[in-house]
Amino acid sequence: MGLLGLLSLLHSAFFGDQALQELKMMSSVAPYEQLARQVEALKAENSHLRQELRDNSSHLSKLETETCGMKEVLKHLQGKLEQEARVLVSSGQTEVLEQLKALQMDITSLYNLKFQPPALDPEPTAQTPEKSPVHSSGPSKDSFGELSRATIRLLEELDRERCFLLSEIEKEEKEKLWYYSQLQGLSKRLDELPHVETFSMQMDLIRQQLEFEAQHIRALMEERFGTSDEMVQRAQIRASRLEQIDKELLSAQDLVQQTEPQALLAVKPMQVDEDPETEVPTHPEDGAPQPGNSKVEVVFWLLSMLATRDQEDTARTLLAMSSSPESCVAMRRSGCLPLLLQILHGTEAGSGDGHGTSGAAGAKDARMRANAALHNIVFSQPDQGLARKEMRVLHVLEQIRAYCETCWDWLQAQDGGPEGGGSGGAPVPMEPQICQATCAVMKLSFDEGYRRAMNELGGLQAVAELLQVDYQMHKMTRDPLTLALRRYAGMTLTNLTFGDVANKATLCARRGCMEAIVAQLASESEELHQVVSSILRNLSWRADINSKKVLREVGSMTALMQCVLRASKESTLKSVLSALWNLSAHSTENKAAICQVEGALGFLVSTLTYKCQSNSLAIIESGGGILRNVSSLIATREDYRWR
Repeated sequence: MGLLGLLSLLHSAFFGDQALQELKMMSSVAPYEQLARQVEALKAENSHLRQELRDNSSHLSKLETETCGMKEVLKHLQGKLEQEARVLVSSGQTEVLEQLKALQMDITSLYNLKFQPPALDPEPTAQTPEKSPVHSSGPSKDSFGELSRATIRLLEELDRERCFLLSEIEKEEKEKLWYYSQLQGLSKRLDELPHVETFSMQMDLIRQQLEFEAQHIRALMEERFGTSDEMVQRAQIRASRLEQIDKELLSAQDLVQQTEPQALLAVKPMQVDEDPETEVPTHPEDGAPQPGNSKVEVVFWLLSMLATRDQEDTARTLLAMSSSPESCVAMRRSGCLPLLLQILHGTEAGSGDGHGTSGAAGAKDARMRANAALHNIVFSQPDQGLARKEMRVLHVLEQIRAYCETCWDWLQAQDGGPEGGGSGGAPVPMEPQICQATCAVMKLSFDEGYRRAMNELGGLQAVAELLQVDYQMHKMTRDPLTLALRRYAGMTLTNLTFGDVANKATLCARRGCMEAIVAQLASESEELHQVVSSILRNLSWRADINSKKVLREVGSMTALMQCVLRASKESTLKSVLSALWNLSAHSTENKAAICQVEGALGFLVSTLTYKCQSNSLAIIESGGGILRNVSSLIATREDYRWR
C-alpha cells in the first residue's frame, strides 16, 4: 500500500506540471496572433499614407506649374498695358491712361507680382510695339495712327458689350414670345370650346386639361425668367447699361470724327510726306498680321456708327468703303449687304406711301450709291463659282430695280398733279426686256444655288416691289404682257418663300405688296389665280403671329373664297383650296370670313363628292379639312348652320 501511494503521488506531480505548461503555452499563442494582425493593419495603413503623400506631391507640383504659367501670363498682360500707356501718354489720352493705371494696380495687388512697372512719364522718344520711334513733339502720323487704333479698340469693346446685351435681350424676348404664344393658343382653345347648358363631363375634363397646361407653362416661365418684378428690374438694369454705353460711344466717336472712313479702311494710301501706310496695322497682341480681320473689325465699328445716320450719308460712306476688293470682302463678311438692301428697298416699302417719297433727290441718290456699292461687292467675290451666279442674278435684278425706279417716278408725278407735269398721262409702257428679265429670274429661282444668291442680293424684295408698282400703275388689266410679268413674278415669290421662314416674314412685312398679291385674285386669269394661291399657301404654312395678322388684314380669306367659287379648272381648285385649308386653321376671324361668303359652306360640302379627272383626292381632302376647321365655329352659330 505504501508503494502504491508513492507511485500515485509521483504520477500526479509529473502530469500536473505538464498540464500547467500546456495551459501557459495556449495563453501565450493568442496574444501573438493578435499582435501579428495589428502589425499587418499598420503596414497597410502606412502604404496608404505613402500613396496619399505621393498624390499630394504630384498635385502640388501641378499647382506650382499652373501658378508659374499664370504669373507669366500676367507679366505679359502688364507689359502690354505698359505699352498702351506709353502710346496714350505720347498722344495725350489721359482719361484712358488713368483707366489702364487702375487696371494695372488691380492686377498687381490681386496676384502680388514681384516687379515694378517702369515710369510712364513722357519721353522725347519712345518705342512703339512695332519698334518704331514716336516723337512726342507735334502730331506726327504714327502718333495719330496709334490714337486712332486705341480709340477704335475702345469702341470695339463697347460695341461688343452692347451687341451682347442686345442679343441677350432679343433672345429673352423670343423665348417670352414663345411662351406667350403658347398661352394665347391655350386661351383661344378655351374660348372656342362650345358653351352647353347642361353639364358635360367630357367638356369639363378638356377645360381642366387646358387650364392645367396653361398653369404649367406659367410655372415654367416664372422658373425661367423669374417673377414679373424681377423681369422688370433686369430690363431696367440692361437699359441703363445700354444708355451708358451709347453715351460712351458718342463721346469716343467725337475723338475720331476727323478720321475719314477711307483712311480707317486703308482703301486709299494716305497723302503724307512720310512712307504711306496702305493697310491698317493689326494689334500687337494678335501675332501675325491679318489685315482682313482688322478690316472686318473696323467695318463692324463703322456699321454701328452708320446705323444712327440718314440713308444718304450711309450710302455715300458704304460706296467709299467698297472701292477696293479687300474692303468689299470685309464688308460682305461684316454684314453690309442687309444694310444696302434696306437702302435699296426699305424695311416696308409697300406700306402706305410705298415709294411716295422715293422721288426725292436725296433718297434717289442714296439708292444709286447703294446699288453701285452692291455691284462692287458682287464683282469682288473671291469664289469664282459663286461670283458667276451672283453676277448673273445681279444683272437681271438691276434691270428690275431700274424699271421700278422709273415706275415710282411716274406715280409720284401723277400724285403731284399738274405741278408734276404728268397728270392724266399714260403709264410707263411695258418693255419686253423687263418681262424677259422677270422670266429669267423665275427660271433661276428653281435652282437652289441661285435662290441663295437671290436671298443675298435682295431678289425677293426686288420682285415684290416690281409686282407692287406694276399693280399700282396698271391696276386690273387684260394686257397679256402685264399678266405674264405678274405670273412670272408670282412664281418667283412662290419659289423663294417655299420653306424659308425669313423670306416669308420679309414678304408679309411689305403690306403694299401683299395687297397687290391678294388683288390679283379678282382678275380673269385662272393661271394667275393659281400662282397667287401658291404664294398665299406658302405664307400661311406655319406662319408667325405678325404674318397671320397681315394675311388676315389684307382680306386673303374672302378673296380666296370668292375666287374658288368662280374657278372652273381643277388645278385652280387644288391651289385655292389648299391655301384656304392653311388659312382656316389660323384664327376664328378667318373661319368667320369663310362662312360669311354667300354660298361658301354649300360649295365646301359639294367638294366632298367632287370627281377628279386625275383620280386625285386633293380637292376632297382640302374641302374636308376646311369644313373640319370651321366646324367649331358653325357649332356655335345657328345662322351658319342654316346656310
